[in-house]
Amino acid sequence: MVLQDLLRVEHLDRAERALGRSISCRLCEEVLYFIDKNVDETSKTLETGIGVSTILFALKGAHHTCVTPHQ
Repeated sequence: MVLQDLLRVEHLDRAERALGRSISCRLCEEVLYFIDKNVDETSKTLETGIGVSTILFALKGAHHTCVTPHQ
């Protein structure tokens, strides 16, 4: 899976959110493309929350840490 595939899946999920299901507060596409271009398996990353960017960090092979209140 590449970033374009991830964004396509995310766009399909928007219809379900419009029906009152879960909501994604994902980063804008420009930031996701920045991550895609600049992060690799040597990167050490940290973010708050779990979402689309988390999946992208995993796809890039980064050593990634998420801080979330649900853990």
